[in-house]
Amino acid sequence: MTNARRVSLLLALLFIACQAKATAQIPDEILVDGRVEMLFSEPLNAYLARPGNLAKLKPYFAKQRCSGSWRGYKAKWQVRDGRLYLTELDTDPCGDHPKSVPLESLFMFEAKPVLASWYTGPLVVPQGRMVGYVHMGYESSYERYIVFLVKEGVVVDRKESTGISK
Repeated sequence: MTNARRVSLLLALLFIACQAKATAQIPDEILVDGRVEMLFSEPLNAYLARPGNLAKLKPYFAKQRCSGSWRGYKAKWQVRDGRLYLTELDTDPCGDHPKSVPLESLFMFEAKPVLASWYTGPLVVPQGRMVGYVHMGYESSYERYIVFLVKEGVVVDRKESTGISK
């Protein structure tokens, strides 16, 4: 096999692999400062990664997921009094009729809204207009960002930045 043919084959395989995951995702929503914003982070994933938790959500999943929601759900969050709360959860966010998941089915003994005590990490909230579209994940760029740093559900820092870096 010639080098040119190897390069062509490699490029074709890379293209196919990138296309399989190259879809912009439906983001979660977060209520910040009285406004509903997009959230380019997935704090519920840390909870669902714990043994047995994803199984509680599976009965609510649609039979087929769309490429715009590989996770199969859309969560709604709120930052209130310096804490991160899960307020709603829907599966099948691409469909005409998303299915509401009762939070009690995942968090049996938690009050609603649910304090996200399992989550430690950043919350990336894009602001302003989109300045660069990328058809993959949450890679599109916005004029500015709010980044919350959360430790066990408590907001420990809030930074606002401009530009395309997240």
